[in-house]
Amino acid sequence: MTTPIETPAGSYLYKSRDIARQILSHPIIWLYGILFPYFHFTIFTWETGFRTLISEYGIFLLLGLIGALVANSTGAGGGVVFIPFFAAMGIMPVQAIATSMAIQSCGMTAGALSWLHALHRQYRHDDNMLITLKQLILVSGLATVCGMLIGQYLITQPVFEMALVFRLFSITFGIVLIVFTLLTRKRSASQQTPLKDNVHQRLTQVSQSLTVTETVLLVLTSLAGGMVTAWISVGVGEFVALLLFFLRFPTSVAVAIGVFTSSIAVLTGVIQHLSPHLNISLEIVLFAGQSALIGGFLARYITQYLGGNRLKLFFSAWIILTGILME
Repeated sequence: MTTPIETPAGSYLYKSRDIARQILSHPIIWLYGILFPYFHFTIFTWETGFRTLISEYGIFLLLGLIGALVANSTGAGGGVVFIPFFAAMGIMPVQAIATSMAIQSCGMTAGALSWLHALHRQYRHDDNMLITLKQLILVSGLATVCGMLIGQYLITQPVFEMALVFRLFSITFGIVLIVFTLLTRKRSASQQTPLKDNVHQRLTQVSQSLTVTETVLLVLTSLAGGMVTAWISVGVGEFVALLLFFLRFPTSVAVAIGVFTSSIAVLTGVIQHLSPHLNISLEIVLFAGQSALIGGFLARYITQYLGGNRLKLFFSAWIILTGILME
């Protein structure tokens, strides 16, 4: 019995099907398939005319893209970009926070799907890593949701006004991120072991499970971050990412979990702003939301191409500057 000869056309068809299967298996494709038609249908059926809407709010395409790139390449929430911009526009704090959360619901969710899908593919044969990732997602996710609900419904007013809280948060976070990035780069340069070996070593140390201390720290950090995010639409992603950096988790894992917690926080928090009164500026979200979807997906690739340390240093300086200049 002879073996069928594989023709170039048959090989090309097989590879094309494989590529198509991989694309369709990516969860972000389904997110795009739902949201992009909604955005475009709403824009082109807008009551005042789509040309007027585009001319007045089309600039927010750039804002959403930049915010998503910053947020999803560092683990920070997009609010570090959106809130100062909205404050400069004179948008009321409640509407600024609500609109920021709505945009991030697009960008941070796209980023979370992109990062977690990549990690799952990278470590699909590493049971230890997958166990740890599931624990990080479960613990941080539940604590973040609880923190967000506490900040929205129980402790609804921070001690200081929103602008001051945001300024202090931005400056502190930027400085800490710069210091830690420099320390991490120095530590990485002195190590000869590949990153994957460090991951295996880290997982062996925790016996395929988070320690009690790590779990408690993650719960407290996510709770506090969720509350801060309820007040200023940003916080939990930065807190969680920095904690995992300090606990010596791989950078990709720390950023991915930071992006995930930001996503789950704003998806939970935005519900409050949908009823009984819509506090969200739908016009802004229609443009910034769809570009944030693209930025959230591209951020991981840009981080890998340019290098995480350089991006972190640049964005840290930017975050500090916006915190200082914000009125």
